[in-house]
Amino acid sequence: MTKINVDAAISKNSGIAAAAAIARDETGVFQGASVLVVSGMLNPETMEAVACREGLALAEDLVLRKIRLASDCLNVVKAIHGDGLEPYGHIVREIKARSTAFACFDVVHESRGWRSIHSFCGRATTMAPPTDDDGVDGQSLTVASAVANADMSKLIPSSLPLETRCPPFPLRQLAGFWLPEMIIPGVAAVHARFEPRHDDVFLASFPKSGTTWLKALAFATLHRGRHPPSDPEHPLRRGSQHECVRFFELAFALAGDSKDDVFAAFPSPRVLATHLPYHLLPERVVSGSGGCRVVYVCRDPKDALVSGWHFTLKTMASASSSTAAAGDAPPRSPYTIEEAFELFCEGRCVGGPQWLHVLGYWEASRRWPDKVLFLRYEEMLLDPSGNVRRLAEFLSCPFSGEEEAAGTVGAVVELCSLDSLRRAKASRDATTELAIDHGHFFRKGAAGDWRNHLSPEMAARLDGVVAAALHGSGLTFGAAAAAENSA
Repeated sequence: MTKINVDAAISKNSGIAAAAAIARDETGVFQGASVLVVSGMLNPETMEAVACREGLALAEDLVLRKIRLASDCLNVVKAIHGDGLEPYGHIVREIKARSTAFACFDVVHESRGWRSIHSFCGRATTMAPPTDDDGVDGQSLTVASAVANADMSKLIPSSLPLETRCPPFPLRQLAGFWLPEMIIPGVAAVHARFEPRHDDVFLASFPKSGTTWLKALAFATLHRGRHPPSDPEHPLRRGSQHECVRFFELAFALAGDSKDDVFAAFPSPRVLATHLPYHLLPERVVSGSGGCRVVYVCRDPKDALVSGWHFTLKTMASASSSTAAAGDAPPRSPYTIEEAFELFCEGRCVGGPQWLHVLGYWEASRRWPDKVLFLRYEEMLLDPSGNVRRLAEFLSCPFSGEEEAAGTVGAVVELCSLDSLRRAKASRDATTELAIDHGHFFRKGAAGDWRNHLSPEMAARLDGVVAAALHGSGLTFGAAAAAENSA
């Protein structure tokens, strides 16, 4: 069994915090190390929980099967063994869910005895490289320093696992989640350069879970004073919801070496989108004192899988046409639903594992309901008007009596219907920042279409994977979730 010592440190002078992990085998031989550096984190116990999660991520990166985490924070150890209801409960829940993937997992309390990790962690808060006495090769600290300083030349270390079987993008695993390789520099950049405002709104989702619809609904609801939904020149009619609401990590990734905040000139209130897991959002965004609000939409994993597979086929077809026209490399062989299914069950997909992505935001919504609104795509389909009202209340712009009488809620719903969005000019002949046709983002928009593509055996297997990973969390999908919410 591999032992992973974890520790955290916070610099009172710089406001920089670090969570570090060092892995050694049963004979004490160094196996690997990792450190995560963040700014604005002031709670030592929360950082200790983050350190435990970083230790788990290190174990995943090293492909370990049997691990024991050792922390000197007794409260965090008790929380992982208990209910995890502390302020950092969402982190504890994630640790518990991810730990089920190991053949053997344990977490123990151990008084600080490894001088190397405490020294390593302390040095990380000052961005100083480790010395030879620390017993680490310095690679992980170099990565952490790059993240903190947004050094674009060092943001994708070779130590990050690579997955090339999941088109259309090569993926890299960061903190337990698989992200498009080209996005990794953007993740670092948003931590280093993005300056949130108290009235910012973030629309978060796992890919193909209702993102396009939520973008339109949130933009139309929040900006209905400036852009009435009945206006024939409404931005959602003239352009695209992807132009109105941009993905903030993608915008920073595409900005390259720029040291500026990409969204600094955007007027308030800004509505931005993200596919990042909750724990990869900048601390300044999710901090209780920051004021930013997050709206998350989730979807049944089986439908998210099928919708994502169809989207991949469309983008692959477009790419094949382009390469064929240019006389480049031959197109890739067909990507079958069976291939997509196997990778999805392993969590190897864009943003995956899907169930842990959802879990992070669900736990945050339970802890901070005034900061994080958790929506379910299936419920939005059943009652779009009711969910638009709920969205407006959360965004502090409820519909007035006059607006209700005038049918404004219905006008917003109609403007943002998939049929209306499909008819927008941009959806017919424009592309995104990644040269993806806007029309590719629209399909059926229905719930339960997975039945037309997955066998009962496949569905049962995926349900089992999700249930095992979420056991004890209280989060459910599908029929169980509907019954729970109607009770």
